[in-house]
Amino acid sequence: MLSRAIVARSVALALLLTSASCAQRLVRTPSGWQSPGRSYQVEALDDEGALMHDDWKFASHKRKGNDLVRTEEDEEVDFRFWHRSGAMIAVRTVDTGAEGRRYGPRHFVEQMRKEICTREESGVTWTRLGVIRTDESHYLPYTTIKTDSFEVEQRPAFTLIFDRAGAGPVAERRFMITALHAPGEPTAVVVTYSAPPDSFDAKLATAMNLVERIH
Repeated sequence: MLSRAIVARSVALALLLTSASCAQRLVRTPSGWQSPGRSYQVEALDDEGALMHDDWKFASHKRKGNDLVRTEEDEEVDFRFWHRSGAMIAVRTVDTGAEGRRYGPRHFVEQMRKEICTREESGVTWTRLGVIRTDESHYLPYTTIKTDSFEVEQRPAFTLIFDRAGAGPVAERRFMITALHAPGEPTAVVVTYSAPPDSFDAKLATAMNLVERIH
């Protein structure tokens, strides 16, 4: 009986590891790549399956043979790319809930902007009763540069470009947030591009091209 229990646990563990491994690998489609459990796919730039040009690093995944395998632990981000100039692009999926379709993409852009402009700090404070832990939220002001409403394959999309002020170790940075509904699912795809203000325009077209390749 003991050996059967050990075998059963071993089989269960193997299945769990296999499932986790599959979840870490992007699925190759005829035109690009798809993250497991997501209804959208990102069209590749070429027949080799490249999602970005060579000057961008695929920070969230790495190539292993014909597979793209996740390398970072932040699973709230579907894809993340870094550029040597300091630019960054991240693609997230936001669950909109059963009634989420009544929210336009602007709603999800605003949610992401609030998150970007909120800085969380933790520390300790000495009191007469001893040491207590403190958690504080600091709001960083922003300046709107541009907004735009458009469509991607007849799906409404909204873009906000803004400058977020710096504070302490947080440097001033310019952001573009674009949101659009994922095809056929009550979810929104949110793309965030950011860079130092003086180099932001250099890679803006690249970020918008990625948005247009989300199907």
